[in-house]
Amino acid sequence: MDVLGVAQCAVNRVREQIITGRLPPGSRLKEIELSESLGISRCPLREALRILGNEKLLEFRPRRGTFVAAMSLEDWDQACSVRQMIESAAIDSLAEKGRRSFDALREACDQHALDGESTVDRQNALSLFHTRLIEACANRWLANCHQCLRSSLARYHLMYLGIPGSTEHSAAEHRRILLSLEEGDFAQAKHDLTDHLERVRLAVRSAIELRHGRG
Repeated sequence: MDVLGVAQCAVNRVREQIITGRLPPGSRLKEIELSESLGISRCPLREALRILGNEKLLEFRPRRGTFVAAMSLEDWDQACSVRQMIESAAIDSLAEKGRRSFDALREACDQHALDGESTVDRQNALSLFHTRLIEACANRWLANCHQCLRSSLARYHLMYLGIPGSTEHSAAEHRRILLSLEEGDFAQAKHDLTDHLERVRLAVRSAIELRHGRG
C-alpha cells in the first residue's frame, strides 16, 4: 500500500477514536506513540493528522503539539448554522429540478430499522439520510461543504443519541421530510427539515450544558 493509502487507513482509525471519545477533546496526540499503536511510520501519520486537521477534529498549536479539538456550544451552534444553509440549499435545488423520485432517501429511511445496536451504527444510519439528501441534488460544491462538516457533527450526534427516544424521533422526522419531497411540497419539506435540525440543535445544547454543569 502506498503512503496515501496508509495515511487514509490511519485517518479512518484515528477519526473513529475521536468521534467515539476514545481520544477525548483536548487530549494531546503524541506522534511516536500513535505511529506505534497504528503500526505505521511518521510520514503517513503526519499526512493523516493534516487531513483530520482539515476536518476540524484536530488543532495544531505552535511549540505545544497536536490536540483533539474541543467541543463547545459555540462550535456546535456554528456547525448547525452552516449545515442548515447547506441542506436547505439542497432542497431548493431539488425544487428547481422538480425532482419527485427519492429511492436512495427512502432506502436511508428504511435503514433506520436495521441500524444495529451500537451507538455508532445508529449515528451512521441517521446521518445517511442527510448524506443522501445532499447527493440527490447532484451539486458537488454542496457535497464538498457537507463532507467537511460530517466528522465534526458526528461527535455531537453521539451525544444526541444518548438521549432516550432520539433515534425514533429523528427517524420519524426523516420520514416526514421524505413524504413532503415525494409529494412535491418542497416548501413543507424545507420547513420540516428546519424543525428537525433545530430540535436536534437544542437537544445537543442541553446535553453539552449538562456535561459542563451549566444545566
